[in-house]
Amino acid sequence: FPVTIATALQLKCSTMPQALQHLTQLTQWLITQLTTQFGEQCHINTPNHAENRLAGVVNVSFPAFLGEKLVLKLDLRGIGVSSGSACHAGSSAVLPSHVLLGMGLPVAIAQSSIRVSMGAFIRRHPACTTFGGTLFRGL
Repeated sequence: FPVTIATALQLKCSTMPQALQHLTQLTQWLITQLTTQFGEQCHINTPNHAENRLAGVVNVSFPAFLGEKLVLKLDLRGIGVSSGSACHAGSSAVLPSHVLLGMGLPVAIAQSSIRVSMGAFIRRHPACTTFGGTLFRGL
């Protein structure tokens, strides 16, 4: 049993650089898609430079909506995102992220934020409209 775990860890560690590169590219792709599709209607809260952000996580605000409402509407369309602070996940109180507030963002931006988390097995597809106008239309 310990040999199996050690082998699995070796295999996983050997693929980490490729997974990190993939997630870094996927994160940049999503940020580009959001800013291209929505322009001034969205505010990217994730740091601009790849070396200053966590690959695979994008935090974005749509000031016209409360983040919690976006979570529910996107869930109905099969997209899982989160809102508020990850530290308060599962809490009955919907609180804006203290991290976003600590970054100096206005409460309205923090309350309208959603967090998109992606894993190494997420792939882009040419027909992907996950964050295109199709899914956000009518929100």
